[in-house]
Amino acid sequence: MTNDKKGGAERCEFPVQMDLLPGILTAKVYFHGVDSPVGPVPCWTYVSEGFLGLGQKEVVFTLRRQKDQQPGDFPQDPFPFFRSIYPLAEQGQRVDAGDVTEFADPHFLGRRVVAYVPPQPLANVAIPAPALAAVLLTD
Repeated sequence: MTNDKKGGAERCEFPVQMDLLPGILTAKVYFHGVDSPVGPVPCWTYVSEGFLGLGQKEVVFTLRRQKDQQPGDFPQDPFPFFRSIYPLAEQGQRVDAGDVTEFADPHFLGRRVVAYVPPQPLANVAIPAPALAAVLLTD
């Protein structure tokens, strides 16, 4: 991420790599659009790197970008989520497509349940193989 400020917003070079557990777990953040019938939907996609060594598929998570959010304003919420599932994978609690992670308290973006599905290809996003897409389940 660069600190070059223009109009008050940070400019970023994407993908941005974030060190979540030093030397163990990182995440790349992509700024892109997802095609839809009404045109591209602006998004951020977070891709983990570090789970494969534990026998766990990497995790891909996509958030819709709100109109008032600048590229450098990507939410930090997926990072604690990735950190929280790392020790579970270390203990042999792995997830695959069709599985869910349920949290005792509203944990991730105010939600309690994350479901896992096979990832879909996304233009300009490098998705490792094997990987899972994490999907928030809401009321």
